[in-house]
Amino acid sequence: MRVKIIMLLLLIGLFLLPGQSIFASPRSDSVQAIPQTTEPAPTPVVDSADRPSGPPLSLTLVLLGFGCLLLLIFGVFILGFVVRSGNYKEMNKNNTDDKL
Repeated sequence: MRVKIIMLLLLIGLFLLPGQSIFASPRSDSVQAIPQTTEPAPTPVVDSADRPSGPPLSLTLVLLGFGCLLLLIFGVFILGFVVRSGNYKEMNKNNTDDKL
C-alpha cells in the first residue's frame, strides 16, 4: 500500500512541475554579437595519450557495486527458496512417518 501511495505522489509531483523547465532547454531568440578579436584564441593541443581510453573510474566502480548488490539480493532470495524447500521435504517426510 505504501508503494502505491509513493508512486502516486511522485506522479502528481511530476505533473505539477512545469514542462519547459524539465524537458526543454531555454532558447534565446535574440542574436548575440560575436566579439571580433585580432588574434585567434589558442586551441589546446590534446595528445592521444592524454585522453582517457575508457569510461571514468567512478562510473565503473558504481556500476560494479550496483551489480554486486543486485547479485547479493538475488542470491539471498535463491538461498531462501533452497533452504525452505529442504525444510518442506523434511516436514513432509516427518508427516508421512507419523501417519505410519
